[in-house]
Amino acid sequence: MMRRPSLRTIVTLIALVIAFGAGMMVTSLGEPGESVSSQSDNYAGASTTADRREVYSPAVRSDPHFLARQRRNVELLERHCETSGEMCAEARAARAVFEELREGD
Repeated sequence: MMRRPSLRTIVTLIALVIAFGAGMMVTSLGEPGESVSSQSDNYAGASTTADRREVYSPAVRSDPHFLARQRRNVELLERHCETSGEMCAEARAARAVFEELREGD
């Protein structure tokens, strides 16, 4: 024999349906037919500096923030090689991979 759902369960389900609907309405704000990717394209050219990552970018390798971080890491590794004489092979390999990334494979 099946047990009837409690009042708490029913209220929770109704709250979930309302929250889901509200979430869908909030995410659909903007011009009709405008998708999230087209919204992110509007903001992509707003800043040419790499102060933050382009979260909706499908191509991480061309993301200016990603490239800036990789450049910083390669330079730190090269500086460590110069000062301590350690990890020089890794620094050269990192520079080579970074240059390939910049050129676009």
